[in-house]
Amino acid sequence: RTELRETWDMAGRINITGGAYKDAELPYNKNELNIGGKISAAGEIYDISLITHAGAEYLKFDDEANSIVSSGIKGNMLLWNNMGFQLGANIYVFKMQDDNTEIRFYPNASFDWALTRSSFIKISFKPSVARHSHSDLYDRNGLVLPVPVLFEDKKRDIDGEIGWRFKPGSLISAGIFYIDSDQSLIFSRKGNFFDVVKNESVKMTGFRIKGKYDRDGKWGFDGEFLVRNTSWNVPYLPAVQTDIHGYMTPYKKWLFRGAVHFFGEHYLEIDSDDTDDSFFTIDFGVERELLSFLSVYIDIRNITDSDGTWWTSQYRIPGIGLYAGLKSRF
Repeated sequence: RTELRETWDMAGRINITGGAYKDAELPYNKNELNIGGKISAAGEIYDISLITHAGAEYLKFDDEANSIVSSGIKGNMLLWNNMGFQLGANIYVFKMQDDNTEIRFYPNASFDWALTRSSFIKISFKPSVARHSHSDLYDRNGLVLPVPVLFEDKKRDIDGEIGWRFKPGSLISAGIFYIDSDQSLIFSRKGNFFDVVKNESVKMTGFRIKGKYDRDGKWGFDGEFLVRNTSWNVPYLPAVQTDIHGYMTPYKKWLFRGAVHFFGEHYLEIDSDDTDDSFFTIDFGVERELLSFLSVYIDIRNITDSDGTWWTSQYRIPGIGLYAGLKSRF
């Protein structure tokens, strides 16, 4: 990070990740390499605050290589009566599996109005392109999928929110949303196995309630209650879903955390009305700082050993599990 002239600030980052993802029962081993970088600059011209950014990412999956490049600019301006308005645009260039290079240009805008010192209204239009890789899917469900990388094209992404901020870092809000996307990440049962459905589009509407509370860094929680409706019966996408995360730091260098996840009743297969019951899981973890840049952690996931079906009768949500590891920060 460096200061550019007197009113501009520039920052950049480089990330390199990779790994081998193996399935214990099926011969699906996926090797992944991800190299990316981003540079951004922020400054002010007259009364308009500007932020520009440019980034690129190279992904290699076994013998398959993909890339995505993005760039954009956005400007913020404070209007009358505590109203803020932001306008911008992003350009995405990405390579699809059919070797065709796709280019997307998306304008974006947001409106932020402080009704009082504590209450606010936000409205945003933020279409984008989202990338889903093997590591993303593995982190999401702990399974390896024999499918290529997906670039989800969110052509329309509109969000409205009204909320109350009762102290710094603590708020409660309610909002509605509408998303229209191509190449969506959609799963479907396939016999006793499962698969990712390619080249599918979905329109989604819904509302959410979010809450966040922080007690001076000593303890806190955040959560979201979500209700959604889709343009068709999308498998493994429940109409109701809830996630709550909490933390506590009772002693110096110690962090205790927990989470509760509820996954509502959901469809199982495209062109089928078969559904599966809802289920919930509880997680708990402890983290201890060893050095300023190194910590060790232990997590117990799905403490209740919930056995709700996640995929099919042969692929159920992982039972109670113990995870341990090291974290480093540089």
